[in-house]
Order: sequence, then C-alpha cells, then structure tokens
Amino acid sequence: MDESNRHAAVGIQAEAKEKSLWELLPRIPCPVLVLRGAKQGALLSPEDAAKYERWLNHVTIQVFEDSDHEIWKPDRSRYLGALSSFLEQIDQR
Repeated sequence: MDESNRHAAVGIQAEAKEKSLWELLPRIPCPVLVLRGAKQGALLSPEDAAKYERWLNHVTIQVFEDSDHEIWKPDRSRYLGALSSFLEQIDQR
C-alpha cells in the first residue's frame, strides 16, 4: 500500500464510529457457519462467538483449538472439510 492510501485508510479509521449490528442478525434467514480459532491471535473471542449463538436463528459454531485467526492453519484440509460438511448439510435440507 503506498503512503497516500495508507494515510487515507488511517484517517477513515480514526473518524469511524463503532455501530453495533448484533440486533440485525436475526434477519438472516439462512444457516450460518462461524469458524473461530482458539489460540492467541484469533480475532473472534469466545464471548463474541456466544453473541452469534444468541442472535442468529440457525448457527453452527466450530472452534479449531490449534488455530489462531488464520483458521486454515495448521490444517487446511480440516478447514475445507468443515466448509464442505456445512454446505452438504444445507443441501440435504
């Protein structure tokens, strides 16, 4: 990223105001898969994962104990398998 783009991104972030969207999640009618890593560096906390459970009508949460935010590491096939399994379950409905 060149310096002008970085400067613009930093400025936008500095002026942004946080807005909660949790209360809009019940409007999502389709099943949702939430994948999260449990190691340090994961950005989705257990508390926020619980919020997804609370606010979404049809949610599956899967935790990869040995992953951080990059949930496809260390086992890419496990990650792809979780996605495939979830999609297959939806197709069976």
